[in-house]
Amino acid sequence: MRRIVQALTDKGLHIESIKEGLTFTGEDSPMAKLMLSVMGATLAKQRGAYRGRKRAISDKDLQKLKLKDRVASGEKKAQVARSFGISREILYQYLRVGS
Repeated sequence: MRRIVQALTDKGLHIESIKEGLTFTGEDSPMAKLMLSVMGATLAKQRGAYRGRKRAISDKDLQKLKLKDRVASGEKKAQVARSFGISREILYQYLRVGS
């Protein structure tokens, strides 16, 4: 969004955002630049640009691994996490969800 506004203002156009009460002229204030960045981030989030990281272990693999059984049998959580290349926090998340 910022690039679009910059390209338009470089051509001599003035852009006014009525809702936010901002005017972009090419010589914008730091506050106007910040608001433009925030609006761009909001639009990116709405279109699904921020989905998060892919899960390290799929649901199918989780069922096979039986993490709860391994932890219940006395295996240390840190050791279980290391064996799958995940952090203990991620292991705790998987344990809360169920396996």
